[in-house]
Amino acid sequence: MKRILLTSLIILSIVLLVACNTSGDNSNQQPPVDVEENQKDKQVEDNKDEKNDINDTFVYNPEEVKELDLEIELLSGKELEYDFDRDHDDKEMKELLSVIEINLDKPIDKMIEEILNHLEIKGEDLEEIDFEIKMYSGEKIGFKYHVGKGNKTGTIDDFDMDIKFASGAEWEYEYELEDEEFKIEYSDSTNLHGKEAQTEIERILSEVIIGLDHSISEMKKDFLSTIDVNEDDIREWDFEVEYVTGEKIQVEHDIIKK
Repeated sequence: MKRILLTSLIILSIVLLVACNTSGDNSNQQPPVDVEENQKDKQVEDNKDEKNDINDTFVYNPEEVKELDLEIELLSGKELEYDFDRDHDDKEMKELLSVIEINLDKPIDKMIEEILNHLEIKGEDLEEIDFEIKMYSGEKIGFKYHVGKGNKTGTIDDFDMDIKFASGAEWEYEYELEDEEFKIEYSDSTNLHGKEAQTEIERILSEVIIGLDHSISEMKKDFLSTIDVNEDDIREWDFEVEYVTGEKIQVEHDIIKK
């Protein structure tokens, strides 16, 4: 009888030991539910970040151009105007869009050269070119250049820059050296006028290199950096500068989220 009881106790101990080991193995193989959910959430967020990065990068596709406006003035006095709307079939403009490459990282003078070459216009005959495209996404890119007198750029006479933030705030910079009018207007009314505005704008201009041999994204980044503005926080940005020689450069880049 004692032998039977002892045998039963041994068997029961073995069964309990096996059960405990099996339970331990399963707990190691299956992580807690909250850990799995956290991992899934992180993966979803990572995927969202990747998609946002892709959406924020402008890639030129002629088929995605909704509207194009191009105006050219020659030194001879001749004026050329080209308007394109995707709703109307314009083979000439479609051909132009297919041979040029509008790129935020491309020097402006290279884009001007592509346009003039396609239209068989010599660079030395150009007086002014005004170019703007609007994409189906709502993004808008444009530049304007007016040839000045002489080979040197000279002193800046007029400067304007407008910034519209995603938050709805707006900043405006105006600089007129000849008329001695200077002002900076912020949405929160902490505006600057006169000497204060002149000093601030001249500080900004001293830290940025403006030129056709620079890209839109390069100048945009430099301007925003001087005023401590994050590029991701703005939706519309443009500037125009005129030198005492008559040379003018204007650039715009708008990102309208739909």
